[in-house]
Amino acid sequence: MLATRIRAHSWLLATLALAAAFWALDLAALRAGVPDPLDDTWEYGVVARSLIEGHGFRTQVIHPPLWSLRDGANTVPVLIHGPLLPLLLAPRVRLYGPRALDWMPVLAAEFVLLAAFLTYRIGARAFGPPAGAAAAMLWTLSPLTLRAVHHDVALAVGAALLMLALDLLLQPRRSATLAGAALGLAYLARPELLVASPVLAALAGRAWWRTALAFVACAWPWWLHNLGAAGSPFFKRPPPGRMRWPQHSPRSRPSGSASSRTQ
Repeated sequence: MLATRIRAHSWLLATLALAAAFWALDLAALRAGVPDPLDDTWEYGVVARSLIEGHGFRTQVIHPPLWSLRDGANTVPVLIHGPLLPLLLAPRVRLYGPRALDWMPVLAAEFVLLAAFLTYRIGARAFGPPAGAAAAMLWTLSPLTLRAVHHDVALAVGAALLMLALDLLLQPRRSATLAGAALGLAYLARPELLVASPVLAALAGRAWWRTALAFVACAWPWWLHNLGAAGSPFFKRPPPGRMRWPQHSPRSRPSGSASSRTQ
């Protein structure tokens, strides 16, 4: 039994060390995580600044379907994205200013590393340490994961929280309440993860109501925000083919570094 545990820990440590080395090479040595001016990262910074200034969840980044919701200051309520990333960023923006956004790929890599750890746990528990290590490295080296780290920290945060919810439900002593809370936070990072709630409720078995209750406890404040801003608790983005800029609306694209957009 002791030898089995040592072997499992060795697999885990080796997997995490390899994944961490990969991100150190990618972000520190190759400097591949420079945010693109069109990334959502700088919009999170704009909303974080709005929170710091006491304006609430409002943004100057106006997506086409939100044009009619603009106010006199040309801001609109945050509806396209969830509130978790601006809340996480607000303390950093207050302390370090716009340059805090330049470190978002590092934050994304930290959450991706957490997701790799949880992926290993789930895989090792079901199929053994080698399978868990393989799954964790496939997740780490996936092109989609690489793009999330470089350009959309919310994807990394949502994935890590979703894996945490799964791990809490699939372990021998499942915690349906904590799993629901983790999924609720994942939803606040990536609203499309709402579709995962029935699946996790089913995995919770008879304790499904605890998972559902914890999820709703996390999500209902944002549903109230959406209801007040758009008339529906679940904001639905129009299909891409129907998204049109209104006539005479600005079509200019952002320029400069990601951090410069919050100045």
